[in-house]
Amino acid sequence: MSHRKKLLIGLALGIAASALATPAHADSRQAVKLYTAHARLSRASGMETLQAYLTDGAGHYLHGKRIAFTSRHGYALCAGTTDDTGVAVCKADPRKTQADPDEMMNGVRATFAGDRAYRPATGTAPTDVIFP
Repeated sequence: MSHRKKLLIGLALGIAASALATPAHADSRQAVKLYTAHARLSRASGMETLQAYLTDGAGHYLHGKRIAFTSRHGYALCAGTTDDTGVAVCKADPRKTQADPDEMMNGVRATFAGDRAYRPATGTAPTDVIFP
């Protein structure tokens, strides 16, 4: 067998092998955008107001989607569901979380876990202290 035929057969086998390694179907869910607002920590109450909004790839607001908020180090803070304008809001009580005050000052992470129609997304934002 000539060198050229061996090369072509090897190339064909390589293409077939790479086709087998490719997943049977790509993720057909729509991409989303998750915007996380600055967390607002009330100096008076210690409560932290968290807010994020979720849109699809075309910029349409997504309603009824759960957004979970955690500290940047992963401590659960609270969760909210998006309204008609794609906004999810919740208030985190530091007394009910494992996050200490310093942790609360390090910012927040919002996460949409994804669902059958939409891919997951995560966003982060800093914390602002609000004085009464």
